[in-house]
Amino acid sequence: MEQASLYSEIAERGTDCIRNSKEQIDLWLKHPEDDTRRGIALLIRIPDEAKEQILRMEQALRKAEPDQYYYPASDFHITVLDILAAKPGFPCTHALAESYGGVLAEVLSCFQPFFVSLRGIIPSEGALLVKGYSEETLAQIRRALRNGLRSHHLALDERYETVSSHITFVRFMEQLQNRRELLRILEKNAERGFGRFEVKSLQLVYHDWYDSRKTVLAEYSLQMLQKQKIME
Repeated sequence: MEQASLYSEIAERGTDCIRNSKEQIDLWLKHPEDDTRRGIALLIRIPDEAKEQILRMEQALRKAEPDQYYYPASDFHITVLDILAAKPGFPCTHALAESYGGVLAEVLSCFQPFFVSLRGIIPSEGALLVKGYSEETLAQIRRALRNGLRSHHLALDERYETVSSHITFVRFMEQLQNRRELLRILEKNAERGFGRFEVKSLQLVYHDWYDSRKTVLAEYSLQMLQKQKIME
């Protein structure tokens, strides 16, 4: 499915949820100290220029819906691959990091940097997303990683097969209070540009559901074509 079509479907479902007071509330956000869900994922980090554009747009949202969860800019990311989906109490050992890190380094050595464009925001059933549009290279990387991990008999338990390049920047932790204003803001910014950037590196992390608590296991430079760091 093309990214534009996928985003249209997500936005349609999310808009219906907002209009009909059926948005999904993330109750874990009210008790983060009890949330032990952890997993391993390969991510794209967002450059400062794009972060600033998102935060500037976000000001209107904060006025309309101040009680929701707004991701810190340091947690903005695009998921390349949800390798081991977050589970309660999941530990990450050095051996596990080495096993996955080695395969990822081998696969990623075949790929060069690529570009992602960020344009527009949409609602899902329980969050707000920045739409990202990536070059075909990202889809090729995802396919190669899935094949590489399976060929080495390493577990891959994606919750769903990732095809988009979105950034989740808001999650609903309370019932919405200003639905009409929220929908107005979403419509106004439906195609707002947040910049285009070159992805030169990917980050392997052990993190929680929101990427607020994370350990960087490895970083891979697509330009230098080699793994740069592995968890100590």
